Amino acid sequence: MSERRDPNGINHEARFIRIESTMERMAIAIVDLARVEEKILSLEQRRAEHHERQNRIAQKLDAQHDVVIGLQSKMLLFQKMLFTFLGITVSMAGAAISLYIKHYQ
Repeated sequence: MSERRDPNGINHEARFIRIESTMERMAIAIVDLARVEEKILSLEQRRAEHHERQNRIAQKLDAQHDVVIGLQSKMLLFQKMLFTFLGITVSMAGAAISLYIKHYQ
């Protein structure tokens, strides 16, 4: 192949090959950038979905916390009533036994 040179001594074929090579590398880089952008968008979408899911779980947890607090106050009331009832029952049984012992002695 003969080299074509202009009067200034520039080899046009080599120059065109370098330009073509550079354009191919740029096209590959643009495709790679597009792929990276797609991955970033996908990750952002998944992050947003996880954030929404976490918010829903937090709301459910808050609702469960309110239920537990309500049950705790009811259980404390029930516990007080139970111990009061047991105290009265034991006192009445003690008094009945004491009267029984005094009566039959």
